[in-house]
Amino acid sequence: MENMYKIVNTKYHRDFIRMNPFWYKELSRDPNAYEKFVGVIDRIKKDMQPSQLERIDKHINMAKVLIKLLGAK
Repeated sequence: MENMYKIVNTKYHRDFIRMNPFWYKELSRDPNAYEKFVGVIDRIKKDMQPSQLERIDKHINMAKVLIKLLGAK
């Protein structure tokens, strides 16, 4: 029951479990699966984060757009 309170009170966990309802069944059958649940969420969250090169590329593209806008006047 304590794990369910943790899930409900953490917005990202709550949203994840709503998008992946099979975790309801998994966690009800085995409350010790909470650590596995959190591990899966962390791994997915890490995979979704852009790499450092992607972030640098994004900043360079934004700088190019700004330079074009300033040069157009």
